Amino acid sequence: ILLYKELGYSLDNITLILNSSTFNKLKSLYEQVSLLENKKDHIESVLTLVLETIDNIERGETMSDMQKFDAFKKQTLQENLEKFGEELNLKYDAKFIEEANQQYLKKSKYEMKQQEELTKKLNAIIIKAMEDGNPTSSIAMEMCNLHKEWICFYWPSYNKHHHLSLVEMYTLDERFTKYYDKIHVGAAQFLYKAMKHYINK
Repeated sequence: ILLYKELGYSLDNITLILNSSTFNKLKSLYEQVSLLENKKDHIESVLTLVLETIDNIERGETMSDMQKFDAFKKQTLQENLEKFGEELNLKYDAKFIEEANQQYLKKSKYEMKQQEELTKKLNAIIIKAMEDGNPTSSIAMEMCNLHKEWICFYWPSYNKHHHLSLVEMYTLDERFTKYYDKIHVGAAQFLYKAMKHYINK
């Protein structure tokens, strides 16, 4: 129990793991080794950046825009790992997570700006589709397609089952539900209903 707790699993998930006859503990631990090594590399990278920043300040220099941008991406990635790391570990394998992280870190300012615009477009069409009220309508399918485009910005490859699993998690995890409720109350549930039709279509 202490081992899984140290690895970041919640007590509820630890209970499920210990009582499950199908859970592959060895495979899970191998994946955790990979994730911990990636986390160690990330921490070392952030530490290097902090030390460089200290050195720049002590010498009276300032960080370049590129350094600030890289620092922002690394900080965002670390915050996401701390918030959602457990859920990601349970749903996706370590290789997929690492490839997604590396893809994000390589994004340019232009690409990040384009993603911001896509996010606004996605949020607007979620509202429009919910006002229509039909999760199988053409506007709802357009919403799902935009959501696919949105997640492909972060994912190294597209998998429809991963996509549906992710959207389902929006309805089960209150942190995601609250995010989508800010766009439109009930948006997470509506998106999940629409996505099931989109994936099976």
